[in-house]
Amino acid sequence: CAGCGSPLSSAIAVDKNGFNWSMAEMLQSRMEGVRFTSCDAVLAQARAVKSEWELEKIRRCGALHAKVLDEILPERIHPGMSEFDVARTYVEAVFACGGSGMLRMNAPGEENFFGYASADTSGIYPTYYNGPLGCKGMCPAIPFMGNAERLWQKRALLSIDMGFNVEGYNTDRTQVYWSGAADTIPGPIRRAHAVCVEIFEQTAAALKPGAVPAEIWAEACAVAQREGQMDGFMGLGRDKVPFLGHGIGLTVDETPVFAKGFTAPLEQGMVVAIEPKIGIPGSGMVGLEHTLEITASGARPLTGTSKQIILIG
Repeated sequence: CAGCGSPLSSAIAVDKNGFNWSMAEMLQSRMEGVRFTSCDAVLAQARAVKSEWELEKIRRCGALHAKVLDEILPERIHPGMSEFDVARTYVEAVFACGGSGMLRMNAPGEENFFGYASADTSGIYPTYYNGPLGCKGMCPAIPFMGNAERLWQKRALLSIDMGFNVEGYNTDRTQVYWSGAADTIPGPIRRAHAVCVEIFEQTAAALKPGAVPAEIWAEACAVAQREGQMDGFMGLGRDKVPFLGHGIGLTVDETPVFAKGFTAPLEQGMVVAIEPKIGIPGSGMVGLEHTLEITASGARPLTGTSKQIILIG
């Protein structure tokens, strides 16, 4: 660099999350005398606020995402299908609609292949993934999509938490289905899902520039506590996650995070996924997730407006 007339500074900021230990040691060994500091927080904050060019891609992504979950999938899935076949049907619809298929994660060590299709108690199955919904996945090495031996039975939950990507930009959404008529849904499932809807609507109304993610998280927990759903809110036992939602864009897990300690106010141009969920022992996971854009006047839904359980068959 010095030979090109652009000598390096004695201190250089790097994206430390993007380096593993061996790569970092190699870089340091080849650049003696240079002090490396992290620019991860700066990059995360810069990526959190999307340009109009980026927003247009994410809006298009969200519209296609909604079409698949609200229109296409209900016509193609039915009780008796395996989790894997449901997930495969979703993936086929994604590509048929013009989705790119690649979901990327930002956190070190995190992976994702489209997401999960979880039938009944698979929704509360332990998983390494940092999210409330469980899934056995294809196998221990590929804990995504769904299990080929786990069938979606009649009068049972099916929770689909699967992403969509258009030209590198992602949206995230969860939709719950029920295999039967509305009057066959057990009371505990109806009540828990209603609490998730209440939390989502309260949160969506609060998503304005200047709002504080940590306060929104605390308000969501207060609703779950008041309604007697705190034990299952955002997962059960050791699989409970301490957040309500997250930013999304080039990766699925971006800033801001709706959790304790995240006090930087929301800004116009941010895109977030809000996902209140409640685990029910013996039944599975209920709730919803939508991706929303923060505008000057409030939240703009990008992945549709459906909040209720969709009935199949």
